[in-house]
Amino acid sequence: TAAANRGRLLLATVTGDDPAEVARVSAVSLGYAPAPGYTRVLQPQRVQQLLSGAVRDVEVRVRADGALRVSPETAVVTADRIVAAAREALEARTRELTGGPATEVSAQPVEAVAALAVPAGARGHALEAARVSAGVRPGLLRVPVRVLVDGSLHRTVWTSWQVEVWDTRPVLTRAVRAGEEITADMLQSARVPRAAQGPEHLDRVAVVGNTARRDLAAGAPLTDVDLDRPTLIERGDTVMLEVRKGNVLVRVVSVAQQSGRLGDAILVELADGGRTLSGTVVSAKLVAMDLTRKG
Repeated sequence: TAAANRGRLLLATVTGDDPAEVARVSAVSLGYAPAPGYTRVLQPQRVQQLLSGAVRDVEVRVRADGALRVSPETAVVTADRIVAAAREALEARTRELTGGPATEVSAQPVEAVAALAVPAGARGHALEAARVSAGVRPGLLRVPVRVLVDGSLHRTVWTSWQVEVWDTRPVLTRAVRAGEEITADMLQSARVPRAAQGPEHLDRVAVVGNTARRDLAAGAPLTDVDLDRPTLIERGDTVMLEVRKGNVLVRVVSVAQQSGRLGDAILVELADGGRTLSGTVVSAKLVAMDLTRKG
């Protein structure tokens, strides 16, 4: 008789007078199992040779009606499961990098994924999408999914995704002429698609108080290309770092480790302790750090 036995192929029924000898012969391996989609042919003479070589002190007789063609027991990993595993890894990375509710990300698979036949295995199979290390940016992103059989890698399936990113950013409520100062009443928040390349759109704190470098249309988001943003803090300047957590506000003297313009994130070193922290440039002498939003 022939049957599949969870990754090993049970090719024959072993009989004998001594149960211990039957067990020894039954445990003999006849070599590899064919991969899914393939078969293997075993000739009775070859089986006789393998058994006689493995249990030399036992007389073994093989009875068979010709050659035996065997195929492995398989399981099917559906395309939906592969895509779902990749999407879960992508969404986990998105949550790490989006920076909060002001950013939205969507991703759609751009190539069809085929179902995959794998060996059944003694403990079955599992999917493990690799951690996405790339940043979340618009464009094409590849996410690998590892297919494990009995805990070992059987195959890696690569999935492709088209990623789109939207940020909530200030846009102009009216047209602005070159040289005109941007004030808060000229702005409203809007959902803006992030470009795959080019300068990033500025947030409100980096826009208000700066002047237009060129004529700007209503509804336009703003970038460094659009505005004259003078450097307010030079590297090495002594500044005040304002740290806020809830209702608690502390100011400490620090030294700027980077130059920065209004709204830029820069590193500062505490004057009394040498610890380096990151904050946002608020004015020529003030850098703010809000721990409330991080907690």
